[in-house]
Amino acid sequence: IDQDASWCSISGDHTVIGPACYGEVCYTDELANACADLEGTSFADIFCVVDKKYTVVGPICRPDPEDANTCFTAETAEWCEAVNGTNIANLFCIVDGEYSV
Repeated sequence: IDQDASWCSISGDHTVIGPACYGEVCYTDELANACADLEGTSFADIFCVVDKKYTVVGPICRPDPEDANTCFTAETAEWCEAVNGTNIANLFCIVDGEYSV
């Protein structure tokens, strides 16, 4: 994988995770930590490629544009731990396997 490339194509059972952003904030440190926990390959701490199928759930925030700053961080953290997921900034949870979200 060429990390200096503008694009890449990956075949097989891989998952691309990221960017882990909500609004104007990107959680690059948290994504880098999650990527390391999942033994993935980080691309500038913006994307992570892992050699397994995962589902990223989130951000878990109110969809109302007038109240978009309401995110359910405590509930996200609790749920993510309950399903043995990998937490990113209490906004995203990476769970093992493929699911429809």
